[in-house]
Amino acid sequence: MGALTEQDIRYIVSMGLAHGWEVKTKEGMLRLSLVAFFSASNDPSKPSCDGFFQYTPTTGDLSQWTQVRSQWSRKSLGTVVWTHEQSYRIDRH
Repeated sequence: MGALTEQDIRYIVSMGLAHGWEVKTKEGMLRLSLVAFFSASNDPSKPSCDGFFQYTPTTGDLSQWTQVRSQWSRKSLGTVVWTHEQSYRIDRH
């Protein structure tokens, strides 16, 4: 499993900017999250889905989700804080 890279975060943000961060439903506004899946497999021809990183732009929350024995576990990685249009930092909790 690799770390979430700066390039990953920039791609996630570019997709959110292109598609929007919230969607209107019959029940009201729904916050969207963007995810980047990762695999711990050593065989690139047979990747597994071992988890994903989740970024929720409306709150800045950055999390890592992993699955062990069919149970999902969430670990907070911190909050993404944008310091400029192209610059950010991650405040770790």
